Amino acid sequence: MILNVLIMAAADGGTVSMNALESPFLAPLRSLQWLDIYGSVSASPVHLQGLTQLIRMRGGLEMVQLPGLGAILSFFELINCSKTLSHPQFSFISLQGIDNPTLSEYFMFDAKSLKDRFVELYRVGCSEEYLAILQAMRVHLLVLDRYMRGLLPNPDLRQLSDRRNLIQHRLMSLRPTSGRDGVGVNLAEACRLSTIILSVGVIFPLSGHEAPFFTLANMLRAELESCGALAMLPERQYTTILIWILTLGGIAAKQTPSRAWFVDKLSSVPTTLPTRWMEVKTRLHSMLWLSGACDHAGERLWKEVELLKLSRLGRDESGVSQTNRLFH
Repeated sequence: MILNVLIMAAADGGTVSMNALESPFLAPLRSLQWLDIYGSVSASPVHLQGLTQLIRMRGGLEMVQLPGLGAILSFFELINCSKTLSHPQFSFISLQGIDNPTLSEYFMFDAKSLKDRFVELYRVGCSEEYLAILQAMRVHLLVLDRYMRGLLPNPDLRQLSDRRNLIQHRLMSLRPTSGRDGVGVNLAEACRLSTIILSVGVIFPLSGHEAPFFTLANMLRAELESCGALAMLPERQYTTILIWILTLGGIAAKQTPSRAWFVDKLSSVPTTLPTRWMEVKTRLHSMLWLSGACDHAGERLWKEVELLKLSRLGRDESGVSQTNRLFH
């Protein structure tokens, strides 16, 4: 019964978008688990609701007995949550049969050291749960980087799928946050939204038509306007974090009215003039970045930032010149 409803939910949604090139990111492994196909299908809401009720009646995905079906259902729910920016209702089910994997165990890092490893992010309100996801993503991006450079000739695709899906499940399970109490500068929610942009663009890559880039860019802009982050733009201690947040927002806002807003705010962040892309990229890598997937979109965005800076500089110099002529 559950398998039949899953097939109807996937097949009866209506529209199918095959234009994966709309994404501003050049993500690897887009066809892993046929994500490029299943991610392009608009699932039937009625059948999705029925599927959810059936799984709950069964007692959760852990109680699904047909081999492999639990992992498929978990993956299918994850696709829908990523497109709609909703939270998973069921547990993550591993393709490899690993029960209840934790990020620190699966990606082999010390969870106790996260606050020391990500001092600046912890200071701006990010939770340890978020920092664990960030560290797992860093580890996974290193693997993807090796794959893109041809240094991983025979990857374990089941393991890569599990890693990707576990990260996405934990990330989409994070609730919107106002940050920890007692934090003076709070960028926790802006960091969460920026991380989702990177994830649906690179780690769990959805096609441009189905990925919620436009929604995420608008949500990020609204968050930055409301949390007081814009007042911090001239402060150098927040430069790296804000460059990363605004760059991902600007990439997500491609071909939208918000693009100019992100470009304008990036032009206010203190950097050298002219802004060197390699300097910017070093800052982005210190946060979360995959050159092979992100550089093209990032560099195009920063060219717009540089043009805006230069145009402002030209206007300022023109104004100074006119003032000098008035007084001499």
